[in-house]
Amino acid sequence: MPDSPADLTLVVPASGRAPVRRVRVLGIDLGTTNSTVTEATIAGGGGRTLHTVEVTQATPEGEYVHVLVPSVVALHRGAAWVGEGAKRLRARSAELGLARNTDLFWDCKNDIGLRRTYHRAPEGFRSASEVGAHVLGFLAAAAAKGVATHGIAPVPDRVVVTVPASFQAAQRADTLAAARAAGLPVGAGDLLDEPLAAFLDHASRNGLASLGEPGETRHLLVFDFGGGTCDTAVFRVTVPRPGEPLRAASLAVSRYHRLGGGDVDAALVHQLLVPRLLAENSLSAHALDFEEKSRAVVPALLGLAEALKTGLCSEIRRLRGLGRWDDADRGLVSKTQPGVHACRLLDGRRLTLTSPSLTARELDWILQPFLDEELLYPKGDEYRVSCSIFAPIEDALDRAGLGAAEVNACLLVGGSSLIPQVVDAVARRFPLARVFHETSPEIVHSTVARGAALHALSLALAGRGVIEPVTGSAISIRTSSGLVGLVAPGTPLPFPTRDGWAECTELSVPETFEDEPLLLRVELCDAAGHAVMNALCLFPPPVRRGEALRLSYRMDENQVLHLRVAVAGRPGHGAYELTRENPLSNVVNPQPKRERLLEIEESLRTGAVQGKKAVEATEEAARLYAELGQREKALSVYRHLLRARGRADASILVRMGLLAGELGDTEREEKYFRECAEADPIWGGALFNLALSKRRRGLWAEALAAVTLAIDREPDPPYLVFRALVNEALGDATSRGADLGRALGAFGPAAALDDFELGWCVTAARMAGSAAALQAAEAEQTSRRQAKPRESGTPDSFGLLPDLAPALATSLSN
Repeated sequence: MPDSPADLTLVVPASGRAPVRRVRVLGIDLGTTNSTVTEATIAGGGGRTLHTVEVTQATPEGEYVHVLVPSVVALHRGAAWVGEGAKRLRARSAELGLARNTDLFWDCKNDIGLRRTYHRAPEGFRSASEVGAHVLGFLAAAAAKGVATHGIAPVPDRVVVTVPASFQAAQRADTLAAARAAGLPVGAGDLLDEPLAAFLDHASRNGLASLGEPGETRHLLVFDFGGGTCDTAVFRVTVPRPGEPLRAASLAVSRYHRLGGGDVDAALVHQLLVPRLLAENSLSAHALDFEEKSRAVVPALLGLAEALKTGLCSEIRRLRGLGRWDDADRGLVSKTQPGVHACRLLDGRRLTLTSPSLTARELDWILQPFLDEELLYPKGDEYRVSCSIFAPIEDALDRAGLGAAEVNACLLVGGSSLIPQVVDAVARRFPLARVFHETSPEIVHSTVARGAALHALSLALAGRGVIEPVTGSAISIRTSSGLVGLVAPGTPLPFPTRDGWAECTELSVPETFEDEPLLLRVELCDAAGHAVMNALCLFPPPVRRGEALRLSYRMDENQVLHLRVAVAGRPGHGAYELTRENPLSNVVNPQPKRERLLEIEESLRTGAVQGKKAVEATEEAARLYAELGQREKALSVYRHLLRARGRADASILVRMGLLAGELGDTEREEKYFRECAEADPIWGGALFNLALSKRRRGLWAEALAAVTLAIDREPDPPYLVFRALVNEALGDATSRGADLGRALGAFGPAAALDDFELGWCVTAARMAGSAAALQAAEAEQTSRRQAKPRESGTPDSFGLLPDLAPALATSLSN
């Protein structure tokens, strides 16, 4: 594609001289949703090119050419399909018998660096790294085709692959492994953080003057809202004077895992398209279960949702350009995908959706939770997650110690920055900052790859990147006498050199231990004295106070801090190697329960747990699904558990009833509760829950019948209180009074009740007008609310800090 002009003088002067031969490099943006590759060349005579490669992609309907390559891989008819072809096959996955992570792969970048495997997939496709290798190889091959016709060597001189700034060591290592498996010549220095790549491309197209005058320091916030991730990075950038390098210090990184434009698409699918699909085919709201939705309906509708969203956003940008947007009726501005769109279910049924449309008003409604400036926590179910984009933004600002007024510039990148409402929301949040964003989809989708190509060109010509990463804060080690500096703020990385180590010789053993080991605490702090690392090192006895400790350390270009701690002069007496990734950055994963689920799912997939432990792990997964609001998925897992056990299980059936009730599926709710009551003829809990459901729906007589059956089994006080409530509604004051009297006499001391019983005790006391009982029960509730859980020891409360070396401590005291 004809790229927008770039100022290659940012790159070329670094070499000090023109190359004597043609230099060809590649920059690759391996994205969660889409990927791109940009090629940069400088000929021996000085000719320069920078262009994003238009990739020919095979599809079932024929060839498709575009710079965007969907990060989707499919195995079909003996071939591996990559890009648009695989994406189109995904829409027909149920019809073609394709299953996710078996022969159909997408959003794999979210799994990279994790221990998750795709154990049902064939060899070469069993991990996110292996799938990524196929995408990278496909991009590199497309770039090679373009140069082969001109007699240029297909192997590039340098390749740079971008990664999210929040990627940790394992994720970066997996990305390198994917690139090497694709045959790309890459090393650790050939990974570039995506926000830096985007900034580099912006600077090449718009000049550094857009940030400020030479010598000025600016706070830059890069907001990367892509298809599958939402990254915010805050940098301190110094505008270089002539001859100086461009320096950027990372102050904070905040990434919200699994929050991206794909979540907007998923919201469109489930909040608009699925209800319309059900209505058009005369199906009830609960006609499709989790398996049907996740394996057939969602894959078929995701592409349709994306097309509606991007088409409508394009129309909004067009109206803005014409000055007609402000007065437009949001209900009339719309995008329609004409035709009949079919969806084949797992049982062979064919559902249709005719000419679906999306209005600007509907898109505003869908985007509300994503643009909320107050409710910054994630919400969702088994199909989608919604979280405000301001959650990672506020996290990054807090970590950087900046207010919105201190941000000088915001750079919006990523495909989802093309949503006009997103740009407006960010601009409102930073009224004093210059907000840079592109309205051209071609530039937005290629900006990260272009920045990577510029970086690769600088590495090939000068042996260093255009942007020199520096530390954003000082790093010190805490001793019993205070802080000792290790790395100064603004230190160029890697430090001290790519392979070298710095030494700290000011530390010593704090106490003598003849018979017991020394538990030494290694605490690193930033410039504000906040701990950024805590580790415990156990040295065997004997150790004596004043003995020198040897601390070696280095910080690489990816901001990974490496430490070696040992007692000096005593080899083999215990030595520790410690690592702290991004000690000065904040990486946020707001969903620890989801991470636990990934661990459980992986252990079950790979057979790491068997027998009884596998059943327990499955039950834990179902509980976590329910806690995360993934009710349909939890129900599906419980159904599998019942089928595996081959008998009715009351503990599972009651959970299924509760989940069905939360979904509003009252027919299944009653079915599961009655089945549970039959499975356990002694316990009254299922019938009590059924009575609660009947009352919730205003079916008082049926509620009375159900709770009476529960009381016949177990005359528990809460059941009696509930029956009193029902009798009150039915006007039976005599029965009401009798049940309350029995309940209050059976509850016992308030302190002996659990929280469930205590709540019903409060209700009974209020209904009966018993002031003494009410006072005792409410006092117990207040006491429990005010009680603080006992705090266990944290790593920074254990161990001894190192002393200063005796000579240094003496000089400081003098």
